[in-house]
Amino acid sequence: MTSSAKTIARGDFIRVDFTARLVDDGSVVDTTKERVAQEANVSSQGATFGPKVICVGEGQWLSGLDKALVGKAVGSHKIRLSPEEAFGRKSPKLLQLIPKAAFMKQQVTPFPGMEVSIDNQFGVVRSVSGGRVLVDFNHPLAGREIEYELEVHEIVSDAVERAKAVLGWFGLQDAFVGAEGKTVRVLVQEEALKARLERVRPVLEDRLRRFTPFEEVGIAKERVGEKAKSTRKPVKAHEKKS
Repeated sequence: MTSSAKTIARGDFIRVDFTARLVDDGSVVDTTKERVAQEANVSSQGATFGPKVICVGEGQWLSGLDKALVGKAVGSHKIRLSPEEAFGRKSPKLLQLIPKAAFMKQQVTPFPGMEVSIDNQFGVVRSVSGGRVLVDFNHPLAGREIEYELEVHEIVSDAVERAKAVLGWFGLQDAFVGAEGKTVRVLVQEEALKARLERVRPVLEDRLRRFTPFEEVGIAKERVGEKAKSTRKPVKAHEKKS
């Protein structure tokens, strides 16, 4: 672990736990801690918990957090973000009236509180009146102050851990199998994963060169140890193990 005397700088990778609460009512809106999520009833199926590795200043979370952490030491911090520093103020321009017929054509009956995706924009139906539907495309937390309780455990110096974090920016963290020389090796067997890698490879390799000693991504044929495991001669029931 890096000494707590070192302060956090832009571009540092930090291992951090956090819980975010609305200032006005204290309700939890995000957390890395499973117990907190369960107690607040905000845990969703498939959610993963535990410390996250974040690169400060790279837009991986709210910009207000990046700005507030620069210059701070490893340890516990409480950071309160204004709406402008968090998810912005509510904009009347993002309240749109949409003909109800547009929903009915898709065999969808709109109702208040219904979550919708229109032209790749997430929104919530606020009201249905006559033949018109009012949809709010503001972020659900727009206009709210949020307080973050952070526990920065360390500034991550290990090159492989930083490389894994960079892969995670592109949804490839589970594909990592190792590193050799200047190459990070990944195992991509599904066609969709292969297509994603080829699509993002130039940007991914640029980020690796910026933040790690590695320069390129190589494709592994199998995970380390799989070949040895698959070629090991099975022990028959009547044979004695040595």
